[in-house]
Amino acid sequence: ILLHNDHLLVVCKPPFLPVTPTGPYVLETLVNRLMQQTGNLCLSPINRIDRETSGLVLVSTNKKTRGAYQHLFMEGAVRKTYEAVSHYSGDTGQSEWLVENRIETGEPWFRMRCCAGKVNARSFIQLVRAEGRRALFRLQPQTGKKHQLRLHLSGLGFPIVNDRCYPQLQEKTPDDFDRPLQLLSQKIEFRDPMTGKEMVFESTRKLTLGEISED
Repeated sequence: ILLHNDHLLVVCKPPFLPVTPTGPYVLETLVNRLMQQTGNLCLSPINRIDRETSGLVLVSTNKKTRGAYQHLFMEGAVRKTYEAVSHYSGDTGQSEWLVENRIETGEPWFRMRCCAGKVNARSFIQLVRAEGRRALFRLQPQTGKKHQLRLHLSGLGFPIVNDRCYPQLQEKTPDDFDRPLQLLSQKIEFRDPMTGKEMVFESTRKLTLGEISED
């Protein structure tokens, strides 16, 4: 927990933990753990990240002010920065990309796909550094489609390390906690609608070109 006040919880989520109940995950979720820890049964996530993704999640602690924070995301007033470690085949002569395309539900239902049509997904992607066959990327999504960053990096030819969905769907196996998806919600910035102050939160987790480590 990075912040806990009358309106917000800001937390850094580990990989493999869903934010809310989904499929077979009912009790072992981020929100349920926070309810047990804080005693607040009114908690509700303001943003969500994939179960496999690590990093920052904002959770409302107050029904009366929840809408004000949700509105920030709806209006694109929250600046989100992710990091990812990806497979890298060598210098492409380019270090920045603006990826714009359309993302829709694919097959099976939990997998997304890029397709023709009106753009609904945008990501600004920067190469930070590369070592051998891996590279660290900084990603700033301008929209919030499901699996957007995973699809956009894979589409550029840089699939995220330990991604079991993209570019090819792998056979379902038990979670390997030694091989988490190398995608991290690293920073969130916004102007707090209650106080007017600029808020900046950074993850306590860090990606390396080898693995996720903790401070």
